[in-house]
Amino acid sequence: MINITYIYLITGINNSPYKVYIGKTKTPKLRKNHHVQKYGHDIEYSIIDEIYSLERCDWEPLESYWIEQFKSWGFETMNKNKGGGGPEYKSLESKIKQSNSLVGRPKPPNHGYNVSLANKGKPKHSEESKRIIAMKNSHPQIIVECPHCNKKGGITAMKHWHFKNCKQRQ
Repeated sequence: MINITYIYLITGINNSPYKVYIGKTKTPKLRKNHHVQKYGHDIEYSIIDEIYSLERCDWEPLESYWIEQFKSWGFETMNKNKGGGGPEYKSLESKIKQSNSLVGRPKPPNHGYNVSLANKGKPKHSEESKRIIAMKNSHPQIIVECPHCNKKGGITAMKHWHFKNCKQRQ
């Protein structure tokens, strides 16, 4: 699976050829539909750049570059910031504030049941996750025996609880 971030341009906002919006997305069709709902069917939507990465440090400078470029060409950008300022990432401070506001708040009466219903029929793992799990399970676990208590088990747990840490060691 190729991870691509697209930088896109929207023109024709409010039927003005000089109002533009520059943004980034991983899913161009969904993002276009969102903007059509917001600005109407008269907008023009086009991809102006592709970055073969989803990392913020890779796409943010390009989004900022395009916003500044269109401003320098005399366009009115509808962007609220210089790029990369969407709600995708929260600061640690805002995460703590949100968490503290929810502490002690009771869940709705049928919360567990509703979550269960919402997840019925959905796959629990993506194809990539299934492949990784299968790879991990394809290697046989190494079984070792403690010389002090003769207990057998996986090597990682046995190293932690047995051999030099065994309770029956003398």
